Formats: sequence, C-alpha cells, structure tokens
Amino acid sequence: LPATSASLAAADTARFVAMVRRDLPALSAALADELVYVHSSSVRQSKTDQLRDLEKGVAVYQSIDVRTQEPSLYGETGVIQGVAAFTTAGTAGPSTFTLRYTDVYVRRNGRWQMVAWHCTRMPESK
Repeated sequence: LPATSASLAAADTARFVAMVRRDLPALSAALADELVYVHSSSVRQSKTDQLRDLEKGVAVYQSIDVRTQEPSLYGETGVIQGVAAFTTAGTAGPSTFTLRYTDVYVRRNGRWQMVAWHCTRMPESK
C-alpha cells in the first residue's frame, strides 16, 4: 500500500490507543528501535524505556483525546503536528494536561513506525 496522509494519521491514532490499552505488543510494533521520545518535562527516553514504564505502571495513560492531527508526507517519512489532551496516572499521581506535539514516522515494510516524539505542555485555559 502506498504511503498516505490518512494511513499516517491512522498509525498515530492506533499508537495512542495502544498506549491507553497498555497493549505492549502493538506499541512495540509501532515504535522504531531507534526511537527518541522527549516528554514535556524534557525527559528523553528510548523505546525500551517507554515500554518498561508502561509495563511497570510508571506511566499509565487513562485517556488520550486527539484534538488536531496534521500529517505531512516526505517520501517514506511522515511528520505529524498535533494537539492532544492526556489524562495520566502512574507513580507520579493523576494528571490532566494538553500537549502540542510533533512526531516523526518512517515507513518500513509497508507500515509506519515512530522514530521521534517531542511535545510541549500547553497553558491551561481559564
């Protein structure tokens, strides 16, 4: 199948669903081995770190509500600019926040894998 904006957006949405469901096999397939994941706190993680934190309950995503998702394609590379509201739990306690994010995917063997994520916490509206 050819790379399309719709397939890229669907891969991103499926990754968020896997995070909420703590579906480690699906998430492992969605994340590239060389993933660099930078949280809004500036903590940098690898794929291994991400999966370990989900497995151990350090990170628990109760819901992820995608507000905007703007995919762009550059050959076999896709970039998504988006905004999503997160509700989390885990060892740091419950939290609700909105992130503006950029993530980068590479298409390999007919499927998208995320290679980079970077996000910024948006100010809370009053």
